[in-house]
Amino acid sequence: MEPKLVQRLEQNAVFKSLRKIALIVQNEVLNSFSRKNTYHQFVQVFELMFGTWERACVAAFFAVNEAATATVLMRRLGLRYTTTYHILRDFANAGFIQPVSTVRGDRGREAVVWAVPGASPERVQEAVLEHKRLSSPVYRAAEPFIREFAGRPGRDVSYREILRRCGRVDVAELVAHELQRVAKKRVWR
Repeated sequence: MEPKLVQRLEQNAVFKSLRKIALIVQNEVLNSFSRKNTYHQFVQVFELMFGTWERACVAAFFAVNEAATATVLMRRLGLRYTTTYHILRDFANAGFIQPVSTVRGDRGREAVVWAVPGASPERVQEAVLEHKRLSSPVYRAAEPFIREFAGRPGRDVSYREILRRCGRVDVAELVAHELQRVAKKRVWR
C-alpha cells in the first residue's frame, strides 16, 4: 500500500473513530459465540457516521474483524446481495477497505476478501476460512444446531443427542467438531 494512502487514512477522523470503537467492540465480544447481537449496541453510533443501518453494520463488522467477503457479510449480518456490494464499493472508493485476496467457494466462484488498511494476515485468513464455512451447504445446515448446543448450560454434550437432533451424520460430525473448537464443549461419543 502506498504511504500517502496510509497517511491519508490515519488522518481521517472517521477511520480513527472506527479503530477506537473497534477496541470497545472487541472487548465486548470476546466471550460471545454469536456476535450479531453485540453489534446492535454499537450500530447506533455507526449509523450517525455512515448514514444507514446497513452501512453501520458493515462498518462495525470491519471494525471488529478487519476482513470479510461479501458472503460473510450477507450471511452474518442478514444483508441483501445488492446492498452488500453497493456498500463494499462505496467503502472501497472512500478508502476504508481494499481488496487483499481472493478465495474460491464450494461452487468454484471467486470471492474477493476485503480488509481495512493494515489488517493482519491472521484476520485475512480468518475471513477466508469463514467464507469457506459459510459457502458449504453442510456448514449452513449445521449452524443452527451449533448455536443451539453452544447456548446450553454445562460443558458436556452427547454425540448421540447431536445425531438425533441433526438427523445426518455429516452434519452431526461438523456440529461436534465446531462445539469443541468454538464453544469449548466436550462431546462424548
